[in-house]
Amino acid sequence: MIADLGSDLVTKVQGIPALLNSSSITLGGKATDPGMLKMAVPCAWVSMKGDNEDESSLSNMAGATLVPATQIMLGTWAVTIFVPYVDDADMLATQYPLLEAVRDAIHATDSPSGERWCYLGQKIALVYPDRLAYEQRYSVRFVTGS
Repeated sequence: MIADLGSDLVTKVQGIPALLNSSSITLGGKATDPGMLKMAVPCAWVSMKGDNEDESSLSNMAGATLVPATQIMLGTWAVTIFVPYVDDADMLATQYPLLEAVRDAIHATDSPSGERWCYLGQKIALVYPDRLAYEQRYSVRFVTGS
């Protein structure tokens, strides 16, 4: 399921024309460009940040000693969007709308798990002289196990 979720996010991000050919899971952090300084911007890096048991699903199991074969998980993903750092006019007219377009392409859309993606917010992740990176976080529930 994790691979299906990652593929779904990449497909949604690539649906934005500015990110069509510059979005993937394997975009960042490689030895040839560890600081992401050579990547043409704008670009987007989709990464899984982790998952954990959705504890709300355990409330019906109070006092239970058996562990179910399946678990309801809550996965957290990030889409890091690298944008040019030019001037105020460009940020306001081009880059901020791109950040909104990514959010709108993902939030409240269906995922392969049958649940909807939830936008958790964004923060600035990197500041370089010629580019900025914003990390947007998303979560989704999915079932794992047999």
